[in-house]
Amino acid sequence: HYFILSTDSPFVVFNWMLLGKVARDPFIPPQGLFGVDIYRHTEDGWRFVQNGRLRAEEGKEETMRVGLPGSGMRGVLIYLPTRGCVLGSRLGVRKGARVERWRHRSGIQKPVVHYGTSIVHGGCASRPGLCFTSQAGRLADVPYVNLGFSGCARLEIGMADVVARADASLYIVDPVWNCDEKIVAERCEPFLRRLHELRPETPILLCEGIEPSGTRHPVNIALEKVYRRLSAGGSSLAARLHYLPAKGLIPTDGESTHDYCHPNDYGSMTMGRMFAKEIRRILGL
Repeated sequence: HYFILSTDSPFVVFNWMLLGKVARDPFIPPQGLFGVDIYRHTEDGWRFVQNGRLRAEEGKEETMRVGLPGSGMRGVLIYLPTRGCVLGSRLGVRKGARVERWRHRSGIQKPVVHYGTSIVHGGCASRPGLCFTSQAGRLADVPYVNLGFSGCARLEIGMADVVARADASLYIVDPVWNCDEKIVAERCEPFLRRLHELRPETPILLCEGIEPSGTRHPVNIALEKVYRRLSAGGSSLAARLHYLPAKGLIPTDGESTHDYCHPNDYGSMTMGRMFAKEIRRILGL
């Protein structure tokens, strides 16, 4: 979902192309669906620089050039489109400029791997850098892998194998809005046990789904029952398992979502801060 690097170039040029035409989305504007976001690193953290928009046309290329204030090696972060499938991309710098791997100040090298729903995928932030996972990665200062599958995060046991392919510092399991109580009751424990079996030393954060109305979600209640049962067992999984409840994840003033499900930019900001705080706690940052 993003490129991250360090360079002493006074500018970067980024070119990207989408694969085929992309359907419109009633909630996400074109810059979120098809555009890229560029951030630069400052003493105060990552700062948004510019957004590049790509029209949803087959084979249509877009190129953006962004100046990078200051001198010396600076961090550059480029988020790819939230929904558009990128056919190809190119990054350019001034001739002779240095380009190096970015090293997170936190010292964390393995990514946080976040498995979940369309909310994790990025719905419905207005641009890629405002997705709550993007914000959490910047605020926690950790590499981040987004495995959001719109409408399809249903805790299939095979997905635990897929998630575990990434050697992570932390796995986040966040499937509630694609599940019902029956799915959670039947699949959640086997999924978590399989993930732990494959990566026994890696912590797992099990997350409740957001509750924008402030009303307790029945699937969250089912999820909490699974967590309480597993955490009380004294097993090696219990020692690695963490839990993030819905309370405080998103404002309940009625303005934090598009549809009482998918967070807007306002809701995403709160979620990003909450997830970053929990990630830093678990990783001891």
